[in-house]
Amino acid sequence: MNALDNLPVFEREKFMEQVAYDRELSIEIIDIFLSEQGGQLADMQRALSAGDYRQLYETAHTIKGSLGSLQAALARFHAEQLESAAKNDNYQSCVKSLAALEGVLKVLEPELLSLRESCSHP
Repeated sequence: MNALDNLPVFEREKFMEQVAYDRELSIEIIDIFLSEQGGQLADMQRALSAGDYRQLYETAHTIKGSLGSLQAALARFHAEQLESAAKNDNYQSCVKSLAALEGVLKVLEPELLSLRESCSHP
């Protein structure tokens, strides 16, 4: 069994507790994340392609913080791995970590949209 197997994609209850069960705030946070993450992924891909490890590190650091706020532990882990790989200018690890992050974000998005929908309709 892998340590990653224990990391949840999204802890809905922890997130709601963190925002004091405020539906409007939940929607706002989710909307901001979803509107920014596509650009952040594109920025990280461009930075990796250009060998701009500083930019890759900074963007990975930013998305890591957002994922922590969302209670998205698995994606946060991969963002942290990417941040570390970029800090060490490790191309192969960056490629692997970015791919893993993108994969988890594809699983996370419907979870966030589901919560957003439930918060929209009390």
